[in-house]
Amino acid sequence: MDHEKSKPRSPLRFLTLWVVTKKPSTSKQIMDNLGKRKGKSLSVGTVYPVIKKHKEDGFIESKEKRVYHITPSGKKEMKKMWKYISRMFYDYDEIKQYFN
Repeated sequence: MDHEKSKPRSPLRFLTLWVVTKKPSTSKQIMDNLGKRKGKSLSVGTVYPVIKKHKEDGFIESKEKRVYHITPSGKKEMKKMWKYISRMFYDYDEIKQYFN
């Protein structure tokens, strides 16, 4: 496994793949979903480069009307990213209790 490649460089890379994994989405739907998570709208200039990179890497594809779908290699990448993230936040429940 290429550990460095699977490290999400930003939460946006992981979350963009996650949104498309849950439901095939247009770039507008992806932006709206990510905006809800952040609490404010995200610009096309922020989100589109991430979508473009995922397309170039073969993690997502669009078959019709720019509706993006996760690919088999995108699912593999999601699993790698999730393993990396979950190792970092193995004590998530403890952290959550601390702030509640």
